[in-house]
Amino acid sequence: MTAAGWTVTKRGCPDFFLFKGEDFMVIECKKPGVALKTEQSRVMRALLERGIKCCVWRQGAGLEIQTINQTFLKHSHQRGHEEGHHEGE
Repeated sequence: MTAAGWTVTKRGCPDFFLFKGEDFMVIECKKPGVALKTEQSRVMRALLERGIKCCVWRQGAGLEIQTINQTFLKHSHQRGHEEGHHEGE
């Protein structure tokens, strides 16, 4: 697939895929204060660019509806801090 130009990953996929009639959205669950990992930001950005609603759910805070700019900024800010940090999945 990569030879055909596809980017292939199984990392960074959202925790939940929700369907309701014609609506579709994805949710990533994170502990309070924990940012998206690099691959999660990358996948979420790709989904947002294709018109898919993306949210992050945090205990006590509820849903945070993501935008392309939010996801990009969080990814850029965390890039240097995520190396070697792996949250239990």
